[in-house]
Amino acid sequence: MSSFNQTVMDLRIDNVQRTDEGIYICLFSTGQQVYKRKIELNVLVPPIIYENSSSPTKVVVQERVNTVLHCKAWGVPQPTVTWYAVPVDGHQRLLNRISDPQFTIEPNQLTISNVSREHNGLYKCVATNGLERTASRIIELDVQCKQYLVRIVYYYH
Repeated sequence: MSSFNQTVMDLRIDNVQRTDEGIYICLFSTGQQVYKRKIELNVLVPPIIYENSSSPTKVVVQERVNTVLHCKAWGVPQPTVTWYAVPVDGHQRLLNRISDPQFTIEPNQLTISNVSREHNGLYKCVATNGLERTASRIIELDVQCKQYLVRIVYYYH
């Protein structure tokens, strides 16, 4: 009759950081034999959105120009950014090129071609990467319309 003694060893890392990611090796020796086990630790990071001077929360543009709204997101795995128009009533609308060809969506930005006064308002980017937490940012677009002076001339006979 044989017996088997099982030894369990745990590695505990409190307050896991991104820098803790990597390969960990556990060596165990019985005196006669050495056991080796490799474990790879992948640290998942919920999305964050970088905000700096090149990504203002209010963008003022003239009518009939192209404008770019920035939303630089990071996380592990890399987040996907989705853009929404947020009208005054609060019922956000998903933006895509199919519904409006003036919108071009790229990984970190939304380009609006030939901006008009109808584009005035709030735009929201939402970053998701499959983890429970998401990140979002609201950018206000203020379209300045050209003012025209109209002169009405009356002719009397």
